[in-house]
Amino acid sequence: VYLDGGYDWSDPSFGASLGELPISLDPPIDARVNLDAFKAWWIPTWWPGGDVGRIESYLRDISGVTSDGTLHPVPDSANAARAFSVLLSERRDYRKVKAPALAIYSELFLSQPGKDSAATQAIRGWERKHMVPFRAASQARIRKELRGVEITTVPGAHASFMFISRDSVAAVMTRFRLGG
Repeated sequence: VYLDGGYDWSDPSFGASLGELPISLDPPIDARVNLDAFKAWWIPTWWPGGDVGRIESYLRDISGVTSDGTLHPVPDSANAARAFSVLLSERRDYRKVKAPALAIYSELFLSQPGKDSAATQAIRGWERKHMVPFRAASQARIRKELRGVEITTVPGAHASFMFISRDSVAAVMTRFRLGG
């Protein structure tokens, strides 16, 4: 099962698109002051309108909050850069997969804040310019190389679809697992 992971991240067009991201992957300095400041940045950036209570422990974990209240986000910028470097350099070989496969994609890659129309428009523009064609190319490739792959799309964005579409994801995975 590919959970919003059936992408060819090594495609040079995706790597190039990261330079045009309309949002920062790293929390700004003022969001690192304490956990409340981190939540105030993360929710509108990654999960606008989301229920903080559903992800409180996740946010605590990724914020890297220490016993004295200071934050050291996980992964930090250097480790995130190393992870992206590997992600962008390794082309998947789907033809080696012999088992049935299910690829679940989120309808969007970046959450759309809605409150800030300039930010929302920038995100929508990036999504149209980069992610829509990248997603289509990735799905075409996975259809070609994974015999009989089932592809489905669920509401939400890359960082939020598991929270927003949890029941839909569970249902499609159960149906797939049971062969129906």
